[in-house]
Amino acid sequence: FTTGNKEAFLKSVVGALKSGSQLVLLELFPDAETGSDPSGDCDWTDFESREVFPWTIKDAEKLLTNQCMLIRSASDESEAYRKMAVNGWQSLLNQIDNVRDPELAEPLIVEAQRWMYRVGAIDSGRLRYGHIVAVKQ
Repeated sequence: FTTGNKEAFLKSVVGALKSGSQLVLLELFPDAETGSDPSGDCDWTDFESREVFPWTIKDAEKLLTNQCMLIRSASDESEAYRKMAVNGWQSLLNQIDNVRDPELAEPLIVEAQRWMYRVGAIDSGRLRYGHIVAVKQ
């Protein structure tokens, strides 16, 4: 979701594939209808470390199809992704008793906050984790 020109990116990737090769795209996609926070107070993208260029799963499918890719499957894996993210952070925090080094603590807190907003956006339905499998024709 931080790649600006997705069409050029996919054209380059697909161009490197042989006919019959598969491409698996795993991506965070804002929900087409609820992608931004309806309250207008804050948005998950405000906490990302780089500029975000959101696109929907449908946008990705269209760009892939335009590059002669046959979509084999497109699924929403948000629940599993959310569980993995929460469990990963919980495991990390269980291993760290008390971080006293500010050079480690500060970026860890920033990254944890970023993931808190991503998980919150997944919980609210504003952000989805998509899994697309396509084959070059």
